[in-house]
Amino acid sequence: MKPCIIEQSCGLGDILMSLKVASRYYQAGHPVIWPVEPIYANLKNNIKLDFPIEFPCVREEFALKERYQELARTEISEVTEFEDVLYVPLRRSVYSNYGQQLSQKRSSDASNMLSKFGMCDTTFEEWQNSWELKRNQKKEEQLNHILNISATEDLHIVNNRFGTPPRWNEFLARTIETPPNMRRIQMSIIPPFDVFDWSALFERAKKIDTVSTSTFFLFEKLDLQCVPTIYSRNHQDRSFEENFGWMKEISQKEYNFII
Repeated sequence: MKPCIIEQSCGLGDILMSLKVASRYYQAGHPVIWPVEPIYANLKNNIKLDFPIEFPCVREEFALKERYQELARTEISEVTEFEDVLYVPLRRSVYSNYGQQLSQKRSSDASNMLSKFGMCDTTFEEWQNSWELKRNQKKEEQLNHILNISATEDLHIVNNRFGTPPRWNEFLARTIETPPNMRRIQMSIIPPFDVFDWSALFERAKKIDTVSTSTFFLFEKLDLQCVPTIYSRNHQDRSFEENFGWMKEISQKEYNFII
């Protein structure tokens, strides 16, 4: 069976949510190749799948790299079968026929995210079951040590960043206050750690405030002590439904959504 190339190299949340799509094509008999940005090059070590999949870095050499680059430069917006590959342009799903129809009745965010499933003839239900976390306890403990966190502190974790650095790195345009009895932990990029290595801290936090980003998708797989508060990506001019309707739809846990 010809290989399946998935085009969605950035947006960690988009990738995690859409792994159900990769499973669909693997089950249909296609080897799956999913090129990712350098910052996600360690993804294969952070998640556990019940099927094989390649996550090559877009900056490095890999099988079918030239073909991937050629297709990624096009404006193909539908799942397209060629003589050599099956091409799945998830990044452009909102421009697919399904995505355009969805845009007539849903917000831009909902159309962009949910059309990834519709264009591939599947649904978002139970997307959480398509993968498991492969946690690195040693790195989680090292991060805890670097941040000098004691076992008795009540933690308030704050994340006001979103995007795929270094190409896209934005900040929440509002101030988040920390209760006086809590230790504030401001999330930042601390090499060699990635967002997955924050899992233990997320699970012990008494309060979590984060902009709408990939952390939401990790929360769905973690045993949290608190209900996270998730803020709009600086879209206070949009309605609650426009900002968070699709997130409430695909989530299995409880969240406080703030415009």
